[in-house]
Amino acid sequence: MRPKDHQRTASRNTAILIILQLALMAGSSFAQEQKPAAENNHVFHYGLQLGFTESKMDLYFSQNGEAHALEEGSSSFFAPGFNIGTVFGFQIGQSFQLRTMPTMTLINRNWDPSGITVVPTSPAEYTISSVCAVLPVDVKFCPFNADRWRPYICSGIGYSLDFNSLRKDNSTESIHRLNTHNLDYTCGLGVDWLTKYLNVGIELKANFGIIPPHTNNTNSNNLFHFHSTPTLSIGIILWA
Repeated sequence: MRPKDHQRTASRNTAILIILQLALMAGSSFAQEQKPAAENNHVFHYGLQLGFTESKMDLYFSQNGEAHALEEGSSSFFAPGFNIGTVFGFQIGQSFQLRTMPTMTLINRNWDPSGITVVPTSPAEYTISSVCAVLPVDVKFCPFNADRWRPYICSGIGYSLDFNSLRKDNSTESIHRLNTHNLDYTCGLGVDWLTKYLNVGIELKANFGIIPPHTNNTNSNNLFHFHSTPTLSIGIILWA
């Protein structure tokens, strides 16, 4: 074989090796890019949540600074609401995540007290309005890592502050939340869908009030108050 042929063969083999190496590197890079966001071993996670709530409202009237439940059959109703918040998570191992989800919940509904005979009522309709800040802390447990779909359960406690109950007016046209400060026990379940850039979760959660209702030291002279027990919520969580 001539020297020129040897050179051509060597050059061709070198080019083939370079091409193969580049192909392997590209394949490895492509596989890493296709890796779901949640599998990048991030310790801290953050995101956004949007949801709808359905709260069972137990009605009370105040007398001599004490709370009294209304007569059976007229003491409760359901009020829809909307919430928006942020999500911060700290990963603990492969299956646990410690989360805090600061949320703002808005509730607004009209209520007609004409059927209540316990105490006299003057207006024909009350407007129930609540702007509530909630700070829950829970533990998320994901026992299964099934491809891109991961079901989980969660449980924890939460603190809530109702801004409407801080109003210092004597209006009888609205009902204020009974407890300005409240503690809730929370539990829920959900499922995450892992994508390339962002993870999407659907979560169903229930909140149960821990602090009993009271009207002591209230700034409102309203005849009626309400206390939320319990609250069901369903929402979408976008996180990374």
